[in-house]
Amino acid sequence: MPSGKTKFNPSWMKKLDKSGKTLGSWCKRDNGNEYAGYCTVCMKSISCSNSGANQLISHADGQKHKENMKYMHDNSQKRLFGSSPKPSSSQGGGAKSICMQVHPSHKE
Repeated sequence: MPSGKTKFNPSWMKKLDKSGKTLGSWCKRDNGNEYAGYCTVCMKSISCSNSGANQLISHADGQKHKENMKYMHDNSQKRLFGSSPKPSSSQGGGAKSICMQVHPSHKE
């Protein structure tokens, strides 16, 4: 392990950010970088190699993250509904309803 670098620690997910939410409610390990977490709200990798969970907490305190969290909360019940194609008669009948959650898009 390179000196001075901190690997992502799953135990951090129990910690609270400044808004009182657990880090695990919006963050997970970045699969592509063992020294980073991944914000599922901002869809962004966050390095935690220098100060660990403090960098994740700092990210949560940023304006973009707060706006994205508000957007996600305000739109959590908005969904797109549609129908899937009817199965063949050998599979049983009837259209099936599908549901997709709308995710925010944001500009970097």
